[in-house]
Amino acid sequence: MELSAGTRGKPLLPGTDWEVSLSHSGPWVGLAITKGTAIGLDIEVVNEDWDPLPVTPMVLTPDEQRELLDIESSDRPWLFTRLWTRKEAVMKAIGKGLSPELSRTQVSTPYGTPVVCALPPSLQSQPPIRLVDLQDRPGALSSLAALTSGLVQVREHDGTALIRLKPLAGNVTRL
Repeated sequence: MELSAGTRGKPLLPGTDWEVSLSHSGPWVGLAITKGTAIGLDIEVVNEDWDPLPVTPMVLTPDEQRELLDIESSDRPWLFTRLWTRKEAVMKAIGKGLSPELSRTQVSTPYGTPVVCALPPSLQSQPPIRLVDLQDRPGALSSLAALTSGLVQVREHDGTALIRLKPLAGNVTRL
């Protein structure tokens, strides 16, 4: 199979109706594949020494910002990263990537079921969006979004063997 880039750099499997989303952060790489449903995956290493408060107005809603302020400062990087992975997964599924819509898209707090609580008017015509928090990795969090009203079933696999693949000429990797 050949993997190529579509509009806005989203990975494609040409000639198929398979949807693909890739993410990487630090030593972690995530690949999500599904048939016929737009998806977005994000994985992020949590920087425990970082204070996320200065960037929150650019990416969090006022309610999310209050949630962040109401917790211990040592927990803020984890909470911010969970909110971020959920939001970025949604934007990838919709095909927006990182955009100003992040600060107007509200997701649930990490203490409950992951859901999209509010979308800005420009994104409200989207199909229903399902969110799933994936298995925590050491020092990293990840989330998956799917544009569907149906049940989202996730199977996670260790892809260490895939990492050892060597790319072919150009930007194509054979799987």
